[in-house]
Amino acid sequence: MPQANIQLDDEDLKAAGNATFSPMVMGLLGAVLLVGVGFGWAASTSLANSEIYNTQTADGARIHGALEPKVAEFQKAKGMVAKLSATEPDFESAKALAALDFTADGNLMGGGRLLLGSKLISDLTGYSVDAAMLTELLADHDNMTNNVDKQELEAISQNNELLDKDRFAVLFDFNYLAKNNTSDTYSPRPGRLVNVLSMEKDEEGKVEVSYLNSSKTSKTLLQGLVPLEKGELLKSDGPNALQRYQKRVDRIKKMSDRLDNRVNPLMSSLKTLGERDKAGLF
Repeated sequence: MPQANIQLDDEDLKAAGNATFSPMVMGLLGAVLLVGVGFGWAASTSLANSEIYNTQTADGARIHGALEPKVAEFQKAKGMVAKLSATEPDFESAKALAALDFTADGNLMGGGRLLLGSKLISDLTGYSVDAAMLTELLADHDNMTNNVDKQELEAISQNNELLDKDRFAVLFDFNYLAKNNTSDTYSPRPGRLVNVLSMEKDEEGKVEVSYLNSSKTSKTLLQGLVPLEKGELLKSDGPNALQRYQKRVDRIKKMSDRLDNRVNPLMSSLKTLGERDKAGLF
């Protein structure tokens, strides 16, 4: 029958309850809607978490790959730093160390987005700061060694017997001291600057020493020696270039050790992060 010909009387409307849908249908629709909203929320949350997880993995792999050549350069620098002598100026090493590039630039941060987790971000930041500080120390060391202090360092290095020795001491007559130190007229005898050839005592409890600027050697009891620091003997006119060199080398070695302690934990964590499997949909 055509829809236009259908006539509903009052009894029909009363039977329908004046409603388009029955309460049961409305309840069913509400349940379906609730389930749909819950599923949509769970799916969107899962997708967002999966995206963050996969982004972390990608960032870990990217940064690990970018840092590998930097770390390789640092390993070269570390080996060269370990060979530096605080009392023997090395002009070529100073220049070569300044040319190495092991700093981590801002491109590693991914344009302001870096989803590594607070621990790894802290480790990466620590590496970046320490690498930059060591680079500055090496650049300053090169400038001071090969430009500012070069002439003075070369003068100290040439024909300086002290640079070839290791242990120094003042040899004094302790027997004379023991016999005459109570006398009002006591005056210490002049000492001699010597190089201690060996700290091993012979049968008489003596060690062998050599006299500087002489081929003469002798043996003496350890009681007759006053040890001296090598750096304190290497003086020059005006500001002491060699002492400045020694301080620079000491700072460089400490910073190199500090950076080295960061490298392995950082690279290991980045490698583990970058090699993990991708997250699924749920």
